[in-house]
Amino acid sequence: MASIDKDWLDKLISSHNIITVISRYIPLVRKGHNYWGRCPFHHEKTPSFAVDEDRQFYHCFGCGESGNIINFVQKIENTDFMDSVRRLADEVKLEIPSYRLNDETKDLKERRDKVLKLNRLAAVFYHKNLLTDVGKPAYHYLIKRGITDQAIKRFALGYSPDFNQLINYLLKQGYTEDDMVMAGLCGRNDGRCYDVFGTRLIIPIINNFNEVIGFGGRRLVSTDFAKYRNTSATPVFDKSKTIYAINELKKAKQKEKIEYVILCEGYMDVIAMHMAGYNTAVASMGTSLTSQQAKILHRYAPLVYICYDGDAAGQKATLRGLDILEENGLEIKVIVLPEGLDPDDVIKAEGAEGFKKKYLEKALPLMRYKLEVLKKDFDLNSQDGKSKYAVKAVAEASRQKDYVSIEAALKIIQSITGFTFESLKAQLNMSVEGVRPILVEEKKDNLQSKAIKYLLWAIIN
Repeated sequence: MASIDKDWLDKLISSHNIITVISRYIPLVRKGHNYWGRCPFHHEKTPSFAVDEDRQFYHCFGCGESGNIINFVQKIENTDFMDSVRRLADEVKLEIPSYRLNDETKDLKERRDKVLKLNRLAAVFYHKNLLTDVGKPAYHYLIKRGITDQAIKRFALGYSPDFNQLINYLLKQGYTEDDMVMAGLCGRNDGRCYDVFGTRLIIPIINNFNEVIGFGGRRLVSTDFAKYRNTSATPVFDKSKTIYAINELKKAKQKEKIEYVILCEGYMDVIAMHMAGYNTAVASMGTSLTSQQAKILHRYAPLVYICYDGDAAGQKATLRGLDILEENGLEIKVIVLPEGLDPDDVIKAEGAEGFKKKYLEKALPLMRYKLEVLKKDFDLNSQDGKSKYAVKAVAEASRQKDYVSIEAALKIIQSITGFTFESLKAQLNMSVEGVRPILVEEKKDNLQSKAIKYLLWAIIN
């Protein structure tokens, strides 16, 4: 942990107005002595988040979160204490008394600062390349995909022409090959350093403080190498905690309240969405969502639309992330795209308004989507197929958190299979996969006890 003088921290806090800082994230209205708003740390309809300007302190009477401006930035930006201090100090040009940091913290800060500077230089280098003759292959690729010059500039897209130019450029700026390897920009092969994004289209990954923390690189021609490559783990980049275009999402929230976020699978899908006016589109680093990413999204909006590719792989990726999002308090709806198409394709074919009417407005609630996907594993034209589907579907429904949701799911299963609602309820009680009974008291009993209770219920009724 860092050891920073309390008087200096008090000076940092007093150099900011907590109302100004918090208002960047949520609207605040003055009522009496305090300012009030809806808490950004949990979902609520009635404002219970109070900010005391005189004391430079906030408190939520709903979830209990409280603290000063440093605590607020730390929590809402999903960062650590020292990172919050550093960002707030940079805003008011206060120098952090680094000599008071212990050796480990000081070393981490120096490495983080160096990586961020390297990434910034690399992003500018790549972007300039794209706009010169050497970048024509990548530029023509983008134009062919319908990416405008405005979008190229907005997302700072770039191009790496070969495996050496970036290294030579950064060496001239006073950095070493070891620095470049630490930043994830370069790798080594038989002792020789090379640009890991060589000959690729470059997509900078920018955090919510507009810092370049990493890159995505896309192959422009078919090769044995992977189509996409992301920055490896560095002192500033952890893909499990990163969301692409989070900086754009933050800008959108600062302008107005966000009703929903659209979670896409790839960088190009996000860019296409933004070009079509959907400025809350983001992407995870790959299809495996994490709890950290879900918590970040929850701070921006209560509803997430999942918009992955309309193929089998895309649907499986969707299912893997749904429960994680729900477990973190988000409402989830799934946009179902035609087989073989991705969001970029649909936007091009249907336009922004067509996408909204045909897909966004018809997005499926979580349970409905799960039950629809499950149908593909069974022959519902046969009685045996319907029966097997019903058993699996009821087991899925039993995992719902409340009886109302379970009953709603059973009604969907009834409409799909034609089985009576009573038989589906009975199957729910007999299920061995996480039973959540409606008709008997919920207890952690063994299977025999459940069977006895069901028989008693059947006799009584």
